[in-house]
Amino acid sequence: TFLHVSIEEKNIYSQIIKLNSDGKVVEQYTLKSETEQYFIEDMIEYNGKIYISATTVPRVENDETEYVGRYYIDGLLKDAFSEDKNGIDLTADYLSKARQIYKAVLLQCDVEKMIPSQFMSTKCSVGGELSLNENGELIWDLYEIINVNFSPLTSSFTFGFTGSVIRFNIHEKGNVTS
Repeated sequence: TFLHVSIEEKNIYSQIIKLNSDGKVVEQYTLKSETEQYFIEDMIEYNGKIYISATTVPRVENDETEYVGRYYIDGLLKDAFSEDKNGIDLTADYLSKARQIYKAVLLQCDVEKMIPSQFMSTKCSVGGELSLNENGELIWDLYEIINVNFSPLTSSFTFGFTGSVIRFNIHEKGNVTS
């Protein structure tokens, strides 16, 4: 059994824990990259492999941002609170920025080694659900970002995303249709 763990206080957004039949932790894996921060959205076992739906954003270290713990929207916050604008910028083109920083990825891992390889990705999207259809094919839903708006009256860290669902069918041999 595999579990996804997300602990915001400890900046853990991409840890996978493997449990034995007694529920004891056997191994722990963390998705890491020098350039990207992973946020796991969903996982499923299919055809002898583990598939992970995730969203990536450029990696930011604590000392590189004043928005500690807001890694998912850090790139947008930098534009919203631009020093050039002396405060909040309601006119920034957040959609263009989102197209640059958000990427949905589908990772494929061997069950034993848990070494991920990128199966497919799409920019300006957020990873979504994984499921199986009635034909036994893997379904990957992701959310394409169509519009982004900043809502400082709700909260200084609120961005609204409008999008559409894109569904990929992944056949047993790896062929992809949408």
